[in-house]
Formats: sequence, structure tokens, C-alpha cells
Amino acid sequence: FYQSEPENTLSNPYNAPTADLSQMNDNDGTYEPKVLSMGRIGRVRYLAYSLLAGVTLLLGGGLLVGLLSLITPALAIIAVVLLYIGAFVFNIILMIRRLNDMGQPGWWSIACMFIPFVAFWPIFGGGDEGGNDYGPPPCKNSTAVIIGAWMMPVMFIVIGILAAVAVPKYAEYTQRAKQQSLEQNVPGSESAQPEPQ
Repeated sequence: FYQSEPENTLSNPYNAPTADLSQMNDNDGTYEPKVLSMGRIGRVRYLAYSLLAGVTLLLGGGLLVGLLSLITPALAIIAVVLLYIGAFVFNIILMIRRLNDMGQPGWWSIACMFIPFVAFWPIFGGGDEGGNDYGPPPCKNSTAVIIGAWMMPVMFIVIGILAAVAVPKYAEYTQRAKQQSLEQNVPGSESAQPEPQ
């Protein structure tokens, strides 16, 4: 009753595969992360994508809210609430992707959002070199991603310098405007305006 297998095992579709898969490792490859997708991201991409989202929200959201406020303030308030919810969800997703790169579960993002100094963990913590439970590692960063990540600290420095220069000048300007207003309204002063008869 026993029949030997034919020499050409490929002709029988019911035979088990004979390829040696022991040397194959799915985690050796990398992938190209996208802004609006899931998958692991490194520190540099995390900073670059956060900056991109922040600038888009400030410019696009500010313009949208400004236009809607001309129509009706209620629409502007609704737009602000929706933009805030969208930005919050996007930041949580970015943080989960970054934590997954470090081999940590996504629920750690709650701790990163609400516990002081833990929020710096995704920025300064190193990611896993190879693949982990959350997928293969991201590929090397492009020049645009690196420039985008470096723009964040540069923007903070520039905004800080502008604020350090502009705030005292504005305070000085408002002080002079108040002083001139008081001098014009004091009776008997040279700059006082005569009341019309």
C-alpha cells in the first residue's frame, strides 16, 4: 500500500515546503516612515513631525479660525475645539510610534503627557537597533527630516531672542503713550488741548 514520493516534489501541490527558512529574519529590513501612517519612528523624525504639525496648526488653523470669526464667533470656537482635539490625537499617535521604536507599549504615552519630565523620554531615549515586537526599524533619516528636526531648537532660540527684544520695547512704548496721554489731559500744561467753545 505504500508508494514512494516522486522525485520531483514540486509537481505535488500537497507536499510541505522544503525551503530552509531558519536563516530568514523579518526584522533585518527597514521601512520608510510616513507622517500619516503607523510604524516606528526615531527621535529625529519625532521632532521633525512634531514641528511640522505645530507649524501647520499655527498657520493653517490660525487662518481658518480668523476667517470663521469674521462669519460668526461660534464657528471659530467650534473650529478651535476641533483643531485642538485633532492636534492632541496626532501628538498621541506620534508619541506611541516613538515609544514603539523604543520597544515600549503605547500606553506609556499617557505617562509622557501628564507626568513632568517623563515627556522628555521620547526625545532623549534611544530606539531599538533592530526589529522589535512593533516592527522593523525605520530607515536612515533624509536630509529634509534632519533639517526639520534642527529647526525646532532654532525656532525656540529665535522666538526667545525676539521676545527678549520686543517685550521691553513694547513696554517702553506703552509707558510713553500713557505719559503723553496724561500730559495732554492735564489742565494748564502746554500740550493741553483747549476745549471747544
